[in-house]
This record gives sequence, structure tokens and C-alpha cells, in this order.
Amino acid sequence: MGLFGKKSESDREGIYVYRGGEWVKTDALEIPEGLSLIYFDNLKCPFCKVFDVVWDTLVEDPKLRGFNFIKVVCTFFENNCSNPASKKAFHEHGVDRSPMVLMVKKDAQGGQRTEVLLPSEHGYDYKRIRDAILRFANK
Repeated sequence: MGLFGKKSESDREGIYVYRGGEWVKTDALEIPEGLSLIYFDNLKCPFCKVFDVVWDTLVEDPKLRGFNFIKVVCTFFENNCSNPASKKAFHEHGVDRSPMVLMVKKDAQGGQRTEVLLPSEHGYDYKRIRDAILRFANK
């Protein structure tokens, strides 16, 4: 499901960037300067469906305004993924668990710091996940 339970384009395989209140499909995973949250989503993952509700709320959270939100979607990991860009992103980032959020802080010189956030380690709790994101952002 898309934002707040509505069916959206981002419910299909592909890479999507949240821009101007909607998900825009892109041809490749490009991590922009600043703070980015990259959600690796599997369409056949029951726990991803649980996390989708939390993710949609994070996208709209005023405390996370200014973050780049990116969603990478496969049917079930890179082995069951017909979208080449998504398959490549899952492979390059070693995604073997889902849902998974890659938090990235990238500076103007191209240097970056990354950390993996596993929603399961936070009990899929919105506040605990948001607090972990904010701690990462403030490091």
C-alpha cells in the first residue's frame, strides 16, 4: 500500500523518490547530498506490510522534513525481482533481511556515513524508529 493505505505506483517493483507529496519512479538508486532514508521493501514480505504503515507516517513527519525518502521495491529480494535497478540496489547494499532502512548522511564532498535500521529491532514502533533516525541524523 502507498501513503496512508492508498494503492500507489510505489507498490510495484522499482525505485521511487518522494517528491512534492508523491512517489516518482526513477531509473537508478542515486543517493543525494543530505540525509536519506532508503527503504528496501519486498512485496511478498508480511512484515514489510506492517512496516509500510510506519514508513508512510515517517514520510509525513514534520521532524523528518528535509530528509530524502527513497523506496526500493522487489517482489522478494534480488532473486525474485524483474526490475533491473531494484535488483542491482538490493545486491549492492547486501539486502538479506526486510524490511530494512538504510540511513545515509552524505556531504557536499561525496563523503558519506551509513547505518542500517531494522524495524524489527524497534518492535515496528513508530516513535522508537523515528528516535533512532533522529539519533543517526544528529551524530
